[in-house]
Amino acid sequence: MKIGLLGCGTVGSGVLAICDHPQTEAVRQIEVKRILIRQGRSITDPRMTYEIQDIINDEEIDTIIEVMGGTTTAKTYILQALQAKKNVVTANKAVIAENFKQFMETAKNHHVQFRIEASVGGGIPWIENLLRVKRIDEISSISGIFNGTCNFILDTLHENEADFDEILQTAQQLGYAEADPSSDIDGIDTKYKCLISACIAYNCTLQLDQIDTFGIRHITQQDISYFKKRGWTCKLMAMSQNHDSFVSAYVQPVCFPSDALEANVPANFNLTSLRGHTIHDLKFYGQGAGKDSTAHAVIQDCLDIANHQASLNPIVLDNHKLINNSKDIFHFYIRTHLQASFIDEIKQISISHEKSESCYFFITSKITVSDIHAHIRQWQKEDPEIFFAQIVQ
Repeated sequence: MKIGLLGCGTVGSGVLAICDHPQTEAVRQIEVKRILIRQGRSITDPRMTYEIQDIINDEEIDTIIEVMGGTTTAKTYILQALQAKKNVVTANKAVIAENFKQFMETAKNHHVQFRIEASVGGGIPWIENLLRVKRIDEISSISGIFNGTCNFILDTLHENEADFDEILQTAQQLGYAEADPSSDIDGIDTKYKCLISACIAYNCTLQLDQIDTFGIRHITQQDISYFKKRGWTCKLMAMSQNHDSFVSAYVQPVCFPSDALEANVPANFNLTSLRGHTIHDLKFYGQGAGKDSTAHAVIQDCLDIANHQASLNPIVLDNHKLINNSKDIFHFYIRTHLQASFIDEIKQISISHEKSESCYFFITSKITVSDIHAHIRQWQKEDPEIFFAQIVQ
C-alpha cells in the first residue's frame, strides 16, 4: 500500500513515525510515498511536495491520509482524491461533520473507501464498534467524554488548586491542546464528534448548528469547590438519543457522582458509550488526545483497507433528522456573578440557591436541555462568564 500523506504536523508526524519505523509485519506493507506540506515550510524530506497534484496524479498511490486540518482546502483535496479513485483516511472531524454525506456518496460512487476512525475517540475503536453493534442492534443513545484536552483540564482542576489558564498552558506544552484552544474548551470539537457519532449510530444526517453546545471556558475553582462539597465531578459530555422522528444531541458540562465511571476518567483519556437493544450498555475507554493515539487509529484504517475489511460505505445516510432537545429534562447547576438585573429570572426556575461574596450558586428545577441553553445564551449578555452544568443524580 502506497500512501500520500496530506499534512506533516502533530498527527502527520505521528503517522510518519509509525510507517517509517514499523514495529510489526502488518505496518511494513504501508509506505508513505509523498508528503504534502504547506507553502513556506522547508522541504526536509525528498518525499515532500507543495503540490497536491503530485499526489493525486501518482498512479502508485492508492490511499491518501488527510491530517492537515481546516475545512475548505481539506474538503477540496478529499473530494479530488475520492474522485481520482483513491481511498481516503482522515482524522479531520470538522471537515467530516460539515460534509459527511457528500464524502460518503462520492466514495461509494467511485468504488473506494472513506475511513474516519481517528476522528472520534483518539485511539479508541469507537466508529468500528458502532458499526459492529449496528449489525445486530438498533442504537438508541450515545454519549461520552470525547475531548481529551477538556478532560485533562477538568481532571487537573479537581486534583489541585491551579487555575484554568495555568492548566491550559500545561495541556498545550504536553501537546494535548492547540495554540488556539477555542475549539476544545468551547465544546466545538466535541460537537463535531457528537454529530459524526450520531449520524453513524442512527443512519441519518443532522444539522450541525442545531446541536446545543456549551464548553468549559468559564469554569472556575469556585465551581469545583461547590462540586466537591456535594461529591460531584464535572466532565464535558456529548449526549444524544434517537427519538425515532427526531434526535436529541447536545454538548454540555455534566456533574456526576464521584463514584461514577465517567467521574473517574483521568488525564487526557476518553470514555465513549452506547446503548443497544440487546447489547444494552457498552463503554469504551482509551487515550483521547495526543499524536500517538490518533496516528494509531489512522494506521488501523489503512490496514483495514489493505486487508479489505468492511468500511463505512454500507451505511446509508438516507434521511435527515431534526435535532430537538426539548424531551431531555434534568436538574442543572448555575453559577453567576452578582447581576441584579437577572438574578430574579434565575430564581424563577431554581429550587435552591446560595450566595457568596462574589457569586450566586443555583440548583434548578427539572427543565429541558433546549430551555437551559436558551436561558444561558440570554444571560450571557449580562454575565459573559456564567457557567452551568447538568446534574446526574
